Formats: sequence, C-alpha cells, structure tokens
Amino acid sequence: MVRNILVGASESPRAETISKLAPVLQVSEQWLMTGEDARPMPPGDSSEFRIADPASAESLRNLPKDVPVLGTVAGSELGKGAFQLTTDIVDYVRRPFGLLGAADIYALYVEGESMVPKFEPGDLVFVHPHRKARPGDYVVIQEPDTDRGEPRGFIKRLVSTTSRLVKTQQFNPRASIDFVIRPGLVVHKVMTDGELYGV
Repeated sequence: MVRNILVGASESPRAETISKLAPVLQVSEQWLMTGEDARPMPPGDSSEFRIADPASAESLRNLPKDVPVLGTVAGSELGKGAFQLTTDIVDYVRRPFGLLGAADIYALYVEGESMVPKFEPGDLVFVHPHRKARPGDYVVIQEPDTDRGEPRGFIKRLVSTTSRLVKTQQFNPRASIDFVIRPGLVVHKVMTDGELYGV
C-alpha cells in the first residue's frame, strides 16, 4: 500500500487505510494526510500489527529452501517485458507456508517496469502450474519459441481466454497484449500474497 501511494497508483487513500498505516509507521494520521505534525505515536498505542516474535522468525528460517528459480527477465521486447526462461536452475528460494506440499512450483525474478506498481524490478514471484488462472489473476505466459528458437515468458494480468487467444494487459506502457493459443503455449498462475502465506 505504501509503495502504491508513493508511485501515485493510490493517490487518495481512504481514511480507514490512513488509520491502519499510521500506527505501523509510528506517525500521526495528520502527518500522513498533510506532511505536518510528525510527532511519534505514544508508546503502548494499540495496533493490530505486531512484529513477529522470535519463535515465528525461527519457523520462517526452517522452511525448506527448495523452490527452483527457473528464469530471470531479459528485458523488454516491444514493451512486452519478456523473461528469458532457462532449463537450468538459477537459484533456490525458501518455500512459503501456503505452498508447503505443493508440487512443481517454481519462482522467477522480475526485472524491468512493465508491471509496476504491481511488480517492481527485483521482485520474486512464485508460480503454481496446477492452479487454474482466472480473469484478474496475474500469470506467467510461456511461449515455446522465438525467432531464434528459444523459449521465453511474460508476466501479465489475465483479462480473458477465448478458443484462439489469451488476452492480457500490462501497465507500463499500458497495453493489451494477446497471445495466440498454440502447441507449447503455457499459462501459469502467479500466486497472491494471501495464497503464499495462507491468510
């Protein structure tokens, strides 16, 4: 939410949002709205947000580091924001709570700005090949080849699927991008934070 406000994607946060952000940031609601009265919150102020206790932090460290990172972004091609996919594993990352026991999941590093503010350069996304993607979900679309015969992938927001096309959108530059359904084209769901952490 803070990132969205800073990049202008949420120019007028609701009063309820301000009330929740203020205690977390330890500033007054007045300061968040006007930039004035930057007094710290009084100690002991009630908040539904709490720092994880050491036991919780320890349990996070004990999660298996077994999710393969299968690609990185190679930059944009015609504004599409293409991933360079690889059969080699680039890295392994820790498995979130919500994906314990899930088969065949993988991760990708995001680079470039085609999906800002949803995904920033350097963000890590977890992808579940067996979860059905619905309109509004974010997806990784893998094309089987390019002009040079190499596979590539794109991270986009799914708009709809027809018998012939997968219709998607990106944010920067704002555009609608259609992918022709053909042998080897794969659409995989990018997991939400709620799905990753079981909330």
